[in-house]
Parts: sequence; structure tokens; C-alpha cells
Amino acid sequence: MSVSPSDFLINAEAMAASGEKNEMTLRNILSRAYYGAFHRAQEFTPSKKTDNDAVGMHRSYFEQLLQNNSG
Repeated sequence: MSVSPSDFLINAEAMAASGEKNEMTLRNILSRAYYGAFHRAQEFTPSKKTDNDAVGMHRSYFEQLLQNNSG
């Protein structure tokens, strides 16, 4: 079974609609929404292997998206 970016976002929306406002629920909502957006970005931005592993994949995608939208 695979999970799509939309599945993460749908789950985040459902959790938010539950009305529960404790810290754990809010963290889970943000986490699901973030990973939904991150995996959606992967569909539009090809992975580029960097020499600097300290940068990390998430920052690398973020920087690529900024470059693609600024030019």
C-alpha cells in the first residue's frame, strides 16, 4: 500500500476538523501537512545529488523550488 501526497493532506485536514487542540494533535497535523507538501514538491522538482550532505534533501528541494520560481 502506498501513500500519496494528497493522502497526507487529507489526513491533516481530517485531524484539524476533529476539533482536538492538544499539542500532540497539532504537531501531527503540521507533520502530515508538511510531508504532503514535501512529497508534492518532489513530483515537480527533480532530485539533485549535492556534494554537501549536511544540507539535506528537504532544504535541497526547497532551494530548487525557489530557484525555479524566481527565474
